[in-house]
Amino acid sequence: MTVAAIITGGTVISALLAYLGVRVNKAIGHAKSAADDSAATKEQVQNSHTTNLREESDTRHDAVMLALEGIQGKQAEQARSIDDVKASQRGLQRDIGRLADADLEHTKAAREDRERLSKHLESTIAGTPGTKE
Repeated sequence: MTVAAIITGGTVISALLAYLGVRVNKAIGHAKSAADDSAATKEQVQNSHTTNLREESDTRHDAVMLALEGIQGKQAEQARSIDDVKASQRGLQRDIGRLADADLEHTKAAREDRERLSKHLESTIAGTPGTKE
């Protein structure tokens, strides 16, 4: 082998080692970045208390569902109460209508009585001498 070939081989090996060094440094940087991201994610996700997240979630879900059932029961009760109020209102409207009809009948009867009395008075006055106007 010649000296030129040895020098060329050494240069190629040096360049290859330099390239590998750069790649290893980049890989180390990426690994550190991934470790930092993983730690930040773990801090965000991991519970800081002793209960199991799934068990706690199930317990809260059950409590919410129980509360929701209570609300639905109250809404059904309120709907029944509103139906009762509506029925009562319809009854009152019917009663008011009947009273108005009765009032009209009484007014009509009073008007007829007044007309009958007026005619009677007019005929009585007309039949009496000296009292005619």
